[in-house]
Amino acid sequence: MSVEFPNAITLWRGAILGGIVSAIDYARSSQFSTFYGWRRNHYIINGGDGRDGIITFAGGHWLPAAPLVGVFHDIHSEKFVIRNEIELERFFVGCPAYQRSLAEQEALHYLRLRYDGVLLHRATAVFWDHDGLVASVDSWSTLLLNGASLIENESFDNTEEALRRFQVDHGTSDEQTRFARNLFERKIARPAARVWLSAEEVEWLKSIALEPKTTEVARDAFREIGIYFPDELK
Repeated sequence: MSVEFPNAITLWRGAILGGIVSAIDYARSSQFSTFYGWRRNHYIINGGDGRDGIITFAGGHWLPAAPLVGVFHDIHSEKFVIRNEIELERFFVGCPAYQRSLAEQEALHYLRLRYDGVLLHRATAVFWDHDGLVASVDSWSTLLLNGASLIENESFDNTEEALRRFQVDHGTSDEQTRFARNLFERKIARPAARVWLSAEEVEWLKSIALEPKTTEVARDAFREIGIYFPDELK
């Protein structure tokens, strides 16, 4: 387990890769119901095991060198407060004002829990960017132990290692992994530009579907990261 803080751009690249892998999952089957992917400028992860997290990127999937803030919750963490509002500010000691507002106005909205009629924030791990790295009041290993392990694959600087781990975790084939690598390289080469799938690539996505209509779910997931089907070309 890595104990060093990852580079902020590495995490952005990892989230792009994770979004692509997730979209391929959606093309395969609706059984991949655990949400892993992008929604506007947010990378959202539901582990399906009591862990949830979100990274809000100020530059979205278009701009790598931009502020970010990550908030994670693990129901099994000793930092989890069940009935009362947590002391949020203890997680944000040293956080720049912009990233703190990014968390308040966007990220934390995805991690709220209504308990006995009261809307409570949930957080057991928080980080932000600082001088090109991820930073936190906690160590990286502590963050991983308290929910941020959801994005451990995304934190690898080595793309091939990240792909290998995604392949193991998601049960994807070598062919599906090659497809993910190809799309990732095209997206990263020009992140602000639209990436267009070919008709052959869409047919391939349809060929891996285990049930009807999953290709349309994949279409929506790809669109969230600026990857489009050819019939959307205008």
